[in-house]
Amino acid sequence: MEADTKGKPKDAPNEGYKDNKPIYLKKWMRTKRAIMFRLSNKVVQVNFEDKTEVILDSETHEVCYRNKKGVISIYPLSTAMSSKDEEMTKRLKYTKDILTHMVINKKATFDAGTSYLLFLERTFGGKDIDKKLELNPL
Repeated sequence: MEADTKGKPKDAPNEGYKDNKPIYLKKWMRTKRAIMFRLSNKVVQVNFEDKTEVILDSETHEVCYRNKKGVISIYPLSTAMSSKDEEMTKRLKYTKDILTHMVINKKATFDAGTSYLLFLERTFGGKDIDKKLELNPL
């Protein structure tokens, strides 16, 4: 394999890129308790003021949670809400409320909003998706 001028092999995939497309920030939202980022690769990251973090990956169907001590846990989306980790489930509920609030307030376009409504329904069971939710405090 030949190397390019930066020393990387020419055939090496671009790290952080899917299908050679850059991953970028599509939307962000700040609340009293957290900041949420929606990325172009359909990952949602929520950083909470207490240094905890939730990352939802709709492609791998996983939740990554970093607790206050910095310990990282990964759960399948299908079982994350029923976890015994109450701090994580509380933050997942808050994340769901943020995403729902964002989608409903936008009066979503078909490709962005509808896909996120479907993602929320699959992830969190779809209960009360049509209602406007208040963001519950942690």
